Amino acid sequence: MKKALNKLTSDDYQEGYELSLTNGKKHISCATLLSENEEYGFAISHLILGSEELIKALILLYKSSDNSFYSEKIDEIFKYHGTKHELFKEMLQVFSNDFFNNWLQNIQNKMYGLNSKNKKGVKDSKFVDVGLFVPTIYPEAKIEENELTFFLNFFKGGKESLANKEKNNGLYVRYNKKWYTPQEFKLEDFLKIQKIVNWFLFVIQKFNELQEFNMKLKGMKQ
Repeated sequence: MKKALNKLTSDDYQEGYELSLTNGKKHISCATLLSENEEYGFAISHLILGSEELIKALILLYKSSDNSFYSEKIDEIFKYHGTKHELFKEMLQVFSNDFFNNWLQNIQNKMYGLNSKNKKGVKDSKFVDVGLFVPTIYPEAKIEENELTFFLNFFKGGKESLANKEKNNGLYVRYNKKWYTPQEFKLEDFLKIQKIVNWFLFVIQKFNELQEFNMKLKGMKQ
């Protein structure tokens, strides 16, 4: 599967991006309908499933312009929830003030020939251009640091992440010293998750617009 996924054409990856984005939107729509019926647990689970489809869409969007992007583990985004949660967390990190300041410091160090260490994964981040360019052009893509911290912790831990646990808790009856059901979730729980998922949808769509604009510029120069 991995070999096949790394040999697709740019158009194939773009199609995969669009299909994954559409499927993510459908999960979000399902969540909205469920919340209107006060089924907040089920709604939250669909939001988290939607976020997993959206991060898959972002990876495929990158690959549409760079086939080598995330080539070693490309098959995992189609198999493992934990992989997608770790990728979501990594994507969130590039929107932090610390990340931007460290990136800027590294650039300045290079300009002046100073010794520069790779602080907090600045050099290695897959999503650096999303975090730097989208909020610069679209200020509404910026996110408050306290919200960012909450969701970094929410998606941290891969398959053991709080996001994965809450997704399951929103779907199933469980027992931990007493019985719990998906109906334990409240409106405020839903609204908090809805906000970050809708924000991520906005970011991806704007990044796609920037990619398309960049491709048009390259075509005009040729």
